[in-house]
Amino acid sequence: MLLPEVLREQEAIRGDSQPERPYRRFIDATFPAVLKMIWRRTFTIEGIERETKKAYRTNRMRLLLSEVLIALLAVWALCFPACARKGGPLSSPWREETASGPSQEEKEPEPGNAYYYFLVGYSEALKGNLPGSIRAYEQAVRLDPNSAHLRVSLARLYLQNGQIDLALQEARAAVDLAPQDPSALLLLAGIYSATNKVEEAIRTYERVLEIDPEMDKPRLFLSSLYAASGEYVKAVGLLEEMIRRSPDSFIGYYYLGRLYAEQGLYGRAVEFLGKALDLSPESEVILLDLARVYELQGNTERAIQIYKQLLEENPGNLLVRDRLGQVYVSQKRFDEALKELKTLGSMAGPNGTDVHLKIGLIYFEQKRFDLAIQEFLIVLAARPDDHKVRYFLGSAYLENGEKEAAKSCFEKVPPEAEVYAESRIYLAYLLSETNRLDESIAVMEEAVRYHPEKDNLWGYLGTLYEQKEEYDRAIDSIQKALERTQDPAKYLFSLGVLYDKKGNLQESIDVMKRVVELEPDNADALNYLGYTYADKGIHLEEAEKLIRRAVELKPDDGYILDSLGWVLFRQGQYGEALRFLEKAIALVPDDPVILEHLGDAYEKTGALAEAVTAYRKAQEKAKEEDREKIGEKIRDLESRIHAPSKPSR
Repeated sequence: MLLPEVLREQEAIRGDSQPERPYRRFIDATFPAVLKMIWRRTFTIEGIERETKKAYRTNRMRLLLSEVLIALLAVWALCFPACARKGGPLSSPWREETASGPSQEEKEPEPGNAYYYFLVGYSEALKGNLPGSIRAYEQAVRLDPNSAHLRVSLARLYLQNGQIDLALQEARAAVDLAPQDPSALLLLAGIYSATNKVEEAIRTYERVLEIDPEMDKPRLFLSSLYAASGEYVKAVGLLEEMIRRSPDSFIGYYYLGRLYAEQGLYGRAVEFLGKALDLSPESEVILLDLARVYELQGNTERAIQIYKQLLEENPGNLLVRDRLGQVYVSQKRFDEALKELKTLGSMAGPNGTDVHLKIGLIYFEQKRFDLAIQEFLIVLAARPDDHKVRYFLGSAYLENGEKEAAKSCFEKVPPEAEVYAESRIYLAYLLSETNRLDESIAVMEEAVRYHPEKDNLWGYLGTLYEQKEEYDRAIDSIQKALERTQDPAKYLFSLGVLYDKKGNLQESIDVMKRVVELEPDNADALNYLGYTYADKGIHLEEAEKLIRRAVELKPDDGYILDSLGWVLFRQGQYGEALRFLEKAIALVPDDPVILEHLGDAYEKTGALAEAVTAYRKAQEKAKEEDREKIGEKIRDLESRIHAPSKPSR
């Protein structure tokens, strides 16, 4: 939470009570309050909420004021020597009368004089010539190194130019020269905060409040630092003190509302943002934050009402229209979202590529892939180096069945792109789908050479090795993924499956137990472990418990229902087993393992003809190496069916 622009108008730095040199009096004597605000404006840290409408109604006014100021400086520079000699009115801001006569400040500014460079730097800053302004102020500081005001001004220019270290150096020097000057202390504290020197920033803001307890600015910044450090009680106390001192100001209520929102106390946030709105009913910033809190609270309809209210007052507010579109997207009200975003796109014109991107993503979510492709192509034409958009385009082509176009998109994503890993995985997938497994593996091997830190690349490479039945390589790749991941369970599951396929049964069981320990509600791991026990005829009671828990988590999963039927079969509960196996085959009608299990259950319950039918279907779907075993079961049953019955005695 940072100081809004509107508060800058109210700023009256108490350090003015200790004027050092004539620089500040030059400003005070020559320019009105609004220009003083421009000169003294504080460079704040990132994230500040601005309410510029109350500070400057139009950019034209700012430009006009700057032009007037430059003209005044020009007149000053031209007439200063004569005025100074005559003791004219323009020389008065520089004068310090003493008992012994005119002071040194009456001398005219010239290239050897700090005031000359002060004027030059000030003028260059107003014209937007930042490097020229910095050079002039640097020369002024060299000529007058004991001026805290010059050093503060130079530090601000360094900040604006991104020269943080130099800004910090000058700000510290200014505080050493004027330790009671709040403007210097505030600047130093702001730099500390911006460079993540939180403790130093807190101490400096606290020092400002000791010097002048009436100042609200350091209280706001200090509360934000306390909040960032998790000291919410202190942060709330500062803002409550601010409200007590200025009960008619919306600022304290506004930031207290935001602070409560940060803590997830949305009811309190709504209360204080509402009070801020009562004091500043036309504030778009407060309304926007209030709408955002309603979103977080789950009251999306109230948020939508506020956004619509803002759009009625200002239909051209692109930020609000964009936010409204995002709310509609979050509610999956895609048609309404598209309406807002299309309006936004028409208003944004050539600069509306982000809008086209959002529209494309909505079409993608709606599975209208042809329309998504059109939108992504528009964005990519304007931003040909945006590889994330190229990735989205490739994904849309893939979903639309245009595999060659998708492959072309994924191939063009370079290693330095944020979406490189995902693009390589999709490319490898497309190659493996067309029986080009070796090329697919080569793509992934190249990808892990570029980005060995990416766990998902190692994970997919392991999957491809598994398809090629190179289990040792697959295990090695999965272990590398495990070393790099923050989510080990998914890779441990793959590792357990690989150990099972390699014939390392105990290692597979041990790994699956680890998965269940990490994720007790992992239905697939529960099922795999339980089925392994059942298939081997061991720990059948535990197997049943594991599988029944998996069924609770995934009641419509045919494979898990098959596992339950099979563990019951193994325990001799053939009728109950048949019930679950029939449910399983209804969900997965073509799985040869489930069909064989179903045949076994029919055979045990005496339904021999049904068993033969199930076995025949299983034989059609089974792998070559399993067909002979199923064929023996069929022949055995057929011989039993057609065997002559024994005569009764």
